[in-house]
Amino acid sequence: MALTKTQQELIGTFGAIEIEKKPFWSTFTEAKTPYLALSDTIKVDEIMAGMMKAGIIPRGATIPAIKVNGHNRVTITPYIIAGSVGISALDTLNAEAGEVVILNGREMKAKDYDRIQKVTEIKGSIENTKEDIAARVFITGKTKDLNDNDVDLGFEAEENKTKGTSSWTIILTQLVADYYSKTKRYPDKIMVGAKVADDIIKEINAAKTPQFTSKVNIVDGGIRIELGGFALPIVTYPANDIGENTDTKVTLYKNVCLIPVYAGLEYVGTDGKPSMIRSEVVLDKTEANKETGQAKMFGKSAPFPLVILPELFRRYNFTDLS
Repeated sequence: MALTKTQQELIGTFGAIEIEKKPFWSTFTEAKTPYLALSDTIKVDEIMAGMMKAGIIPRGATIPAIKVNGHNRVTITPYIIAGSVGISALDTLNAEAGEVVILNGREMKAKDYDRIQKVTEIKGSIENTKEDIAARVFITGKTKDLNDNDVDLGFEAEENKTKGTSSWTIILTQLVADYYSKTKRYPDKIMVGAKVADDIIKEINAAKTPQFTSKVNIVDGGIRIELGGFALPIVTYPANDIGENTDTKVTLYKNVCLIPVYAGLEYVGTDGKPSMIRSEVVLDKTEANKETGQAKMFGKSAPFPLVILPELFRRYNFTDLS
């Protein structure tokens, strides 16, 4: 079965529309091709088997101890994010009027402009929800599935620590050494909360011997610190809309842990029968309701920010910074 012309146009428009970068989801997608499943469930063991064959993760890597409502699972059924906008009789009349619209110096028909506006609204809704899911997984290691079940991705427990009078260079070096001791690998990144970042910057500014090799920059809306005498760059946690306080947290991880995954999506294509497709998103329109004259444009997506090898994802909370 093939997608209809309308579905192809709407999906193409969705992909072409640029929106503000979503930092938590981008952490999962960085330099990675998403895994697209042809099922409403994600089979973690199959994903890991493919990554082992490709040499991305070592052979014999253990499947994470994922629990759904407290029971061990190797499959996850992601929550389906849906967004829609109404199409009124006036919308249809305006789109068919044939007038020309100029957008960003480009001439287009009114119906094309109307489609872009509506798809932009749907994309914003889907991307914002996807970002919240990614933030919750990254910060807590937990989320909900399609059936509102609790999903626990088996993270190592967050460890409470105190900074005391030690310098951040010493503390972070110790954390990296401990990470290597436990995993036999070095982390790719260190993410810190706002209070930790402020404390590091104060330490840089107060140093008697100027740490001229240290740099503090704004990158992608966050702070990036290159600390003199420390090998890894330090970035701040992005802001989140899920109510989680990350101010005193420090996380060390390897990029290979984070995998963007999408479950398959049901749709009705050219033959009029339900089917499933591997896709990040599906968009379509309904026919107008004969009583109200209203139609609807809708989109849906089933993303899941998967964390494999959770032992490579280490979290700390510095209690004396609170």
